Amino acid sequence: DMGMPWMDSRAWWNIDVGRFERAMRTGNVRALTRDTPGGLDAARGLLEEALHEASHKLGIPLSQWVLGGFSQGAMLTTDLALRMQEGPSALCVLSGTLVHESIWKKLAASRSALPIFQSHGVADPILPFQVSEWLRDMLEEAGHTVDFHSFQGGHEIPMSVLRAMGKFLG
Repeated sequence: DMGMPWMDSRAWWNIDVGRFERAMRTGNVRALTRDTPGGLDAARGLLEEALHEASHKLGIPLSQWVLGGFSQGAMLTTDLALRMQEGPSALCVLSGTLVHESIWKKLAASRSALPIFQSHGVADPILPFQVSEWLRDMLEEAGHTVDFHSFQGGHEIPMSVLRAMGKFLG
């Protein structure tokens, strides 16, 4: 245990924290955007299955759902939202990051315009703030509307973000 509060958190897939730290130290952060995290595809399959089941049981079409998540959950819901045949009504990306860049770029360009809420802490020690800006820019270049909120903080969801996301969803 490195004494970090997030080290005992649940995860969708294993994170090579050392690789992120090395990339930030050496300035080779761009390389992180090319990765496809091992386990992302399997997690996406499980989430998509659960979403279809819930949609069917509740009688609410997927086009009326809002997808969103924090950290890995943000990466996972971004990946799913870009791939879904019937897209969600909106996407919320809380402290997510750009992965799968070449694939996401193509998917984002072929996805019908999606309203997206995105937030990221400027002092995030896990997922560099700069990469969140690259994700925002890639989504905007593909024609999506991104409501971007930076905040003074780390890998977290502060009350200011919850308030802004509430306005976005309203």
